[in-house]
Amino acid sequence: MKNKQYFQWRYVVLFLSVFCFNFLSVNSYAGPASLTAEKVRPGPVDRQLKIFKYAQSTQCNNDGIPLKKMAEELRAAGIAFTCAQRAYDGMAYPAVCGGATGEINVFR
Repeated sequence: MKNKQYFQWRYVVLFLSVFCFNFLSVNSYAGPASLTAEKVRPGPVDRQLKIFKYAQSTQCNNDGIPLKKMAEELRAAGIAFTCAQRAYDGMAYPAVCGGATGEINVFR
């Protein structure tokens, strides 16, 4: 019985310490109220990112979304990219007509 009560007190103390830590850390990061969302803007990205989207192509059908069409959609949205290529996702797919090919369009 004594051992069970000891563990219950441990959980209570742990809960209170986590609660106090969260409360204090939120208040310390709040900062002054004079900074608004309009004044603080993120800077430019220092490194290039790779994004990809499935081409939705199927076996035996020669279909899917062409690379040029996805590139035009990105340009229309105002997203600049330096490289566009067709690649595979690396997964294994069964060889059946109408099955997925795993082709992806990769933009850098």
